[in-house]
Order: sequence, then C-alpha cells, then structure tokens
Amino acid sequence: MTTGRRVQVAGRGVYGRVVPLKPPKRRGGVRVPQLSRQVWRGIGLLAGLGVLAWSVTAFFAISIITVKAASGGERIAAETRQVVGSVWWRANVLLVDTDAIKTRLLQVDPTLKSVEISRTLPHTLYVAAILKQPSVAWLSGNQLYVLDADGTVIASNPADNSLPVVVDGSNVPVRVGERAASRRFVDFVSQLLPALAARGVQATKLSIAETTLDLTVDTNKGYRLVFDTGREVPDEFVDYDAVMRTIAAQKKVVAEYVDLRIAGKAYYK
Repeated sequence: MTTGRRVQVAGRGVYGRVVPLKPPKRRGGVRVPQLSRQVWRGIGLLAGLGVLAWSVTAFFAISIITVKAASGGERIAAETRQVVGSVWWRANVLLVDTDAIKTRLLQVDPTLKSVEISRTLPHTLYVAAILKQPSVAWLSGNQLYVLDADGTVIASNPADNSLPVVVDGSNVPVRVGERAASRRFVDFVSQLLPALAARGVQATKLSIAETTLDLTVDTNKGYRLVFDTGREVPDEFVDYDAVMRTIAAQKKVVAEYVDLRIAGKAYYK
C-alpha cells in the first residue's frame, strides 16, 4: 500500500480566442437635471415681463425738454438733460423724480433763483425757471464777476457793462456759486448811485478794503466819499447834504474827502 502523496496531473487547459478588454466609458460631464414645466413657465414669464418693462421704459423715455425762462433756455435744457441722463431711471417720464432734478439744477446752475418741473406723457419734461438778477460787478484779483441781489457770484466776465463795479482791494478769491457780499451791501450800492446822480455827482470808482462795511466812492467832483454800508443810504445823504450846505456857506470846497460813517456828523478835508 502506497502511503505517499498522490499527485494528479491535470491536462493542458483549453483556451479560446483572446478577447481584448474594453476601457470603461467616461462620462461626458456633469449631468444637468431636467427642469420641470413649472420652472420653464416661470422663466418664460420673467423674460416676458423683462421685455414688457423694457418696451414701456423705451416708450416713455424723456426725449423732449421744454424750458420757460427769460434767457438761457438752451443752457438750462442742456443742464436738465445731463441731470436726467445721469441716473437711468430718471430718464423715464413715469419714474422721473422731479424734486431731485430741481434740487440738482439749483446746485449746478448758480444763475437759477427758482425752478419748477412738470411732466406730460408720453415723453415731455417742462422746466419753468426764474433767473437771478445781475446787480453788481465785483472785481477781485483782476477777475470780474457778477453778483446777484443777495451777493452770490452767478457768473464771471459779465457782458453787461452797465453794472456798477466794486473793486475788492483785499483781492480775496471768489468762486461762482459762492457769496462775495451781503444782500445789504448790494442794496446799499444799488441805492447809492441814484442818490448821487440826483445831486449831480457821478461815481467813478467804488472800492472796499478789508471789509464791505466801509465803501469808498471816487467822484467826478475830485473828492472821495466814505460810507458806512451798515447805515441807511437816505440817512447818510442827510449828513452829506448838511455838510455840503455848510461848506458852501463858508465859501469853501472839498479838497480830498467827505467821511459820512458817523451818524449826525460829517468830516471833510
């Protein structure tokens, strides 16, 4: 009896045709989930509303700006058009904020005293403007400006040569839109010249030094008049008339000046 290990020899395997392995398929990208009908309907609705809003905005776009003003209508219209176009929603007659445009126009144009704005469908904007009135010319640093009745600088290099010119001896820089003098000072100058003319005196130069409280007037009579602009013009001319009567009675003449700054008194040389 054989006790060794038995080894069974297997026969040669039978192999068929070699079949090559196929590489795994790669996905073509992230799979986009399919949208539901409700989502597509929502997208379509939003797109339709967008087209409608654009159409309405385009139809009611402000294309006509009409200005009613004593002068400078084209300039005011151009300024209004610029303000309207600076913010897209202002350019629509339905959405335009007339108060905001009014405020902005008064800021950008110092010649405007007041502005009223109205609108008419489908695309017209009306601007009614009242301009400030040039009252005094102001010479400072060899540059001539125009002041309105409240002393605000409204322009430079005035075309109107009939305005009285005040020479600022201090040469303090001024800018358009800023106040160079008080309303009282402008009123004083406006009343002063007719009062002088009524007495046969012509002002050849008006000047101030450090402040607008003291106004020096060179005259065609060869002497200067010094005024306190804080006083009333009629009161100072009461003093002027009194001193001129006294001088005439004494058969004297004024050689240099008459100082009218102290109430009830007048000094002359």
